[in-house]
Amino acid sequence: MPQPQSKNHLRLVDDFPSLVAHLKADGFDLVPNYTRPLSDTRIVAERFDPVTGVQPVTEREYVETIYWRGVGGHRLEQVWRFEVDGCVLQCNDSFVTWTNRGLQYATRCAACPQTIWTNADRSPRPLCRRCRSQSGWCEQTDRTCEAAYKSTVDPCRCDVCRAWNTLKHRRLRAARRARRECNPTVSTSRTREEKAAYPLLLFKTTNGGVTGWEPAWWLPESVRASMARYEGTVEVWDDAASALLEAA
Repeated sequence: MPQPQSKNHLRLVDDFPSLVAHLKADGFDLVPNYTRPLSDTRIVAERFDPVTGVQPVTEREYVETIYWRGVGGHRLEQVWRFEVDGCVLQCNDSFVTWTNRGLQYATRCAACPQTIWTNADRSPRPLCRRCRSQSGWCEQTDRTCEAAYKSTVDPCRCDVCRAWNTLKHRRLRAARRARRECNPTVSTSRTREEKAAYPLLLFKTTNGGVTGWEPAWWLPESVRASMARYEGTVEVWDDAASALLEAA
């Protein structure tokens, strides 16, 4: 998973240039997933603090505490969706410090009608997670059987997941017997070299940061040009943030 690019971004994330504002300024028609953002002033609950007593809880604090708590000062922001030359994209300012700058694009799975959302700095996946799965699919958890069965939080023991686990151990036992008998027969499971190599990260990076969007042929030209300008804004901000932290 992509990580924030530097400690500067983590410590000064509230002042990080907004990709949403940048795309709007470049003329893209962004539509939010909700009619309004989370409120920093609307009181929706109360909490008890052992030092100060009962304290009000704002709508944003309530939602972020229960549903999502980002690292390094990230805040839960709206998802903004837009379409350019038939390509549907979405962005979220919660992830502007990631290598994809919080931008994703949608493609259709080649084997089913499922929509695949891919980080904009990675090439498109031909198949969705379900169709790529070699272990079957668990309908109860909406995950691969391997992930569902091995989960340390909520392991699934449905018939499908149990069948996958039984088949896996049969293959492992067969492979062990073959090795013991010096039989050249190999296991039917995929080897490391046979595993799919996508999605490919095609950009050259410096300290985890994207240095150019020209290779991203899967994005519309106008989006690539806009993202290149945004990188320039981020570079200026990064220099100023570094100087500020060094002076502190």
